[in-house]
Amino acid sequence: MKNIIIYIGIILLSWLSCDKIEAPYTTGMIAAEKTVLIEKFTAHVCQNCPAASKIIEDELKPIFVNSSDINKSAIISVAIHPGQSNLTNTSNNYNYDFTTENSNQISDYFGITLETSLPKGGVNRLEQGNGNRLWNKDNWSELVETQLLDENSNPLQKNIDIEINTSLNTTNKTLVVSSVINVLNNLEGNYHLALFIMEDSIIAPQKDGLERIENYRHDHVYRCAINEWNGEPINIDLQQGTEWSTEQKTIVFNTEHNNNWTDEWNNLNNCHVVGYIYNSETGIIEEAAQKPIYDE
Repeated sequence: MKNIIIYIGIILLSWLSCDKIEAPYTTGMIAAEKTVLIEKFTAHVCQNCPAASKIIEDELKPIFVNSSDINKSAIISVAIHPGQSNLTNTSNNYNYDFTTENSNQISDYFGITLETSLPKGGVNRLEQGNGNRLWNKDNWSELVETQLLDENSNPLQKNIDIEINTSLNTTNKTLVVSSVINVLNNLEGNYHLALFIMEDSIIAPQKDGLERIENYRHDHVYRCAINEWNGEPINIDLQQGTEWSTEQKTIVFNTEHNNNWTDEWNNLNNCHVVGYIYNSETGIIEEAAQKPIYDE
C-alpha cells in the first residue's frame, strides 16, 4: 500500500498513504463511492482475533469514508464464528455459542476446516488463486484500497446501489425487510442479493493473546440469513437506470433462526440488516449496505 502519514484527531497513523485526498475532507480521510464487505472469520478462543478486529475498527474504517457522508465508513465488517473450528467450541470458560447454521454454510463456502488458522478474512470475496478467498489480516488494507480506489487513487464509481427498508414490531419481535436495487452503470453477468442480520455489543469472554477477557464486547456478529445464506437472483436486466424491488422478507427473533434469541433476549437496538450484491459466476461482491433494524 502507498505510504502516507494519516492524522485523525490526535491519533497519528503512519501506515497508509494516498497521492490524492480531495478537500473538504478531513486530513487523512479517503472518500469512497463504493462500500466494501469484510467477512472476518473469528473465534472466542482465537488469540490473534482481537488484533484483527482492531485493524478493521481502528485503522481501516476511520480512514475509508463515504463520499456523501464522512461520518459513515466505506467498510462494513461482519464477524463469522465458524463451527468448523475447534476455537469456537464452548466450555465452562467460553460458554457463549456464536455459531449458527447460516454462518457455517458461509464458512463451508470459504473452505474453513478444523485445520484453518484464524483469524482469516474475505474482502469482497476476492480470490488469491485456486479458489482461495481467505486472506491474512495483514493483506486486508491493500485489498480494501483496490476495491475502493483506482491506480491513480481516485474513487471507483459505484455501479449499483442497495436501499434497505425495515419495519420492526417490537412487541412480537418481528422484522419485515425489503430492498430496492438501482443500477447506476451497466453490469454484465448474473448477480445475487444476499441479506443477513448481525448484532453488536454482545458481552462474553474472549481470548486476547494469553489473556482471557471476561467482559469482552463482540460486535458485528453474524446472526442469520434473511433470504438464505447465498441470497436470491436479481431478476432484472442490469442496465443503467433500471430499478428492482425485492419481495418483503419476515424474520421473527426466536430460536428458529438463532439459539441465542430466547424469549428473554432484548438486544434489538444493536442489530443491523446487511445486504450485498455479488456476481454469481465469479463470487466477487460488487456492493454492500447496512441499516439498523430499529430507529427510535
